[in-house]
Amino acid sequence: MSSFRTFVRRAAQPERRTFAVAAISACVLTISPMVQAQGATASKAALSQTKVRIALQPDPALAPIVVAMKKGWFKEAGIETVETKMFTAGVEAGQALVAGSIDVWQPASVPAISLINRGAPVRIVGQGSKCRLESLLVRPDASVKNPEDLYKTSIAVLQGSTLNAYLANLARHYGLDFSKLKIVNMTPAESLAALISGGVGAAVTFPPTTGKAMHEARAIEVAGRISGFEKDKGSKAEFSQTRCILVMNEGFTSKHPDTATAVLATIMRAQKYLSQPGNTEEAQRIFVEWSGQKLADVQAAWSLYQFPIELDTEFRKDLADYSTFLEGTGAIKGKALPADKLLDLRFYNAALAKSKG
Repeated sequence: MSSFRTFVRRAAQPERRTFAVAAISACVLTISPMVQAQGATASKAALSQTKVRIALQPDPALAPIVVAMKKGWFKEAGIETVETKMFTAGVEAGQALVAGSIDVWQPASVPAISLINRGAPVRIVGQGSKCRLESLLVRPDASVKNPEDLYKTSIAVLQGSTLNAYLANLARHYGLDFSKLKIVNMTPAESLAALISGGVGAAVTFPPTTGKAMHEARAIEVAGRISGFEKDKGSKAEFSQTRCILVMNEGFTSKHPDTATAVLATIMRAQKYLSQPGNTEEAQRIFVEWSGQKLADVQAAWSLYQFPIELDTEFRKDLADYSTFLEGTGAIKGKALPADKLLDLRFYNAALAKSKG
């Protein structure tokens, strides 16, 4: 990942050998902090809005935002107040963004794609993390040994979600007819309860539900990053195309483009920090202190997350493929928007230019 943070280093001053020069130097050194403080104040005042409202969940995917808050980087960028609102469901956060009660949202890609295709006044402005986290779990008594056995059991999955899209990709890979799978529409919490009780034989999950189901229901992971099916056990089984994307309300970006740019530049700074292996221990500690999660759990999941800044060809393909999935399932009426129509990269590009300058 390329560097997007500009480091400003103060040049070392040569030794002063005369009283006059020393006096001038002393004056400069005396005045400099005042000038810097005035400059910082002016920089903050330059933003058209110095308060930002961000939707959060206790998920390491949002570590860039959490780290930026705790290190004071938003304030350094001129954003005096970061108001966070916690949501347990992406649907609720999406509704809040559409209503204008929050300014920034970092969901998995499918909910945002669906909202934009339905005409919601929001756009994808960047990405916070790359999070390939989905798993297909089965109960030990479900008798699922190979992909074809999935026809024989019920599968809990939230319809119209990235979990649903993951299952469709898995079905396509193994030549299964997705329409013939017995899908039960459930939230992750409901899926966990159903797995434990035996109400379903399988479920598509993501952390921390995955770990809880494997512990409490003795569920077996047959697909995640490595296949657990007998026919190709141990082979790569990467079916996720999930991105945790940054989405902003168009009312916010149109009224406060400078603030939108400052938000993205700050998150980019945190992404670069998180991508440096030497910062991992501190970053995990910061996230644990904020989220209240166990350090061991965060450490175990951390390797599943990446924090790329670039919006490359693969990023656009992931968006396009999930759009096609939503169109095929009828979640999007008519023709799905192409990836470029989902994006508003004015602020992303401005943030890149600002950080490089």
